Amino acid sequence: DHCSSLLIVIRRVPELNYNACVVFIMAWFIFGAITLSSLIVGLIMDSFQILRAELISEAYEVQVQKAAEKIKAGNVFGRQCPQNEPKEEMAWDVFFKEMEYQDEATAIQWHEEFLLKCLRLQERLQINLETQTQLQDKAVQAFLKLHDY
Repeated sequence: DHCSSLLIVIRRVPELNYNACVVFIMAWFIFGAITLSSLIVGLIMDSFQILRAELISEAYEVQVQKAAEKIKAGNVFGRQCPQNEPKEEMAWDVFFKEMEYQDEATAIQWHEEFLLKCLRLQERLQINLETQTQLQDKAVQAFLKLHDY
């Protein structure tokens, strides 16, 4: 860094204010140290966030895998089902994981409760789709009436 030689050269130049130059150099070093430490901390925090996201996705994948194995065993929606059933948002992931286990020659045997739950969800989705379409039509008509005025 050669600070001492720089300060000696600054002292020799009569036009420069020695105290202002010393304050500027010290402020520059402090600014550089803070910036460098912030950069290092930022890199470390970013790597921790990446590791956390990977751990969460691995834990979710393990949870889906266990639920798929329960479905394959046939005890998820039956009478011998444990208290903590898989969540509904995992249902499709579990279903597709289950499909990976199935041979192409074997037929999928749906549990009656699971099939009824899927049909109810499809019915709700259809009703929501119809409602959304009606609302969009009304919004278009309202905009057209506003445009006419």
